[in-house]
Amino acid sequence: MIVSVTVTDSREDEIAGAIRSVVDRVDRVLVIATGATDRTLERAKEIAGEKLSVEQHRWVDFSAARNAGFVAAEVLGAE
Repeated sequence: MIVSVTVTDSREDEIAGAIRSVVDRVDRVLVIATGATDRTLERAKEIAGEKLSVEQHRWVDFSAARNAGFVAAEVLGAE
């Protein structure tokens, strides 16, 4: 299974394009949400639909969020 991993905070204007660029090539779209306060997650759902999984992660730094994404992707079945 192929899982894309996107780490994001409040990126409502950018998230649709980012997900649109991968959604047709992956089995799952995983968003590591690090505190979005706008419509970022709603926009992600609009584009990814049922492929979307969201994991909330408290921001420490990018590497911690990225590593949390790797773990969450493995749980979803990423190879």
